[in-house]
Amino acid sequence: MTPPIPLIKRVVSDAYLLRDGDLEGRRRNSVVTRARHIAMWLVFTLTEANHAQIGRQFGRRDEATVRFAVSKITAQRADDEGMAEETAHFASIIRYQMKPSQPDAAGVLDLAHDIAIRLISLSTGSMALQSPLRLMVALLPVAEILGTQLPLTEEDPS
Repeated sequence: MTPPIPLIKRVVSDAYLLRDGDLEGRRRNSVVTRARHIAMWLVFTLTEANHAQIGRQFGRRDEATVRFAVSKITAQRADDEGMAEETAHFASIIRYQMKPSQPDAAGVLDLAHDIAIRLISLSTGSMALQSPLRLMVALLPVAEILGTQLPLTEEDPS
């Protein structure tokens, strides 16, 4: 089953703590641009959307912009293990959120695997844990499966 493009955009936006519309907007700071490129790459690889369709989903960007983003992330994945892990992490979250809400025995193992990947990627690599809120955002899908609420306020214990 192909994931819906809004789901892909939401997963990336949540991980980068972006506001609604940032991926479609004209902001070009490094965080937004990186998130937008990753989201475009994920849409290209996980869906059957072509460059023009993807561009329309990201603020009416042209095909050349989408091609550039896809080729840039593809090259970074080949050269940077952190980028390969980060994009694989996003793909895992997206696939997980596409699953039925009540996991069977195999689903519980998948959940445990996803939790381990999330915790490892948050403590190392390109998505280093910068705040308790980032950990909470990463674990939101887990909380949804378990039927619990996570407090989403950023409190600095220091």
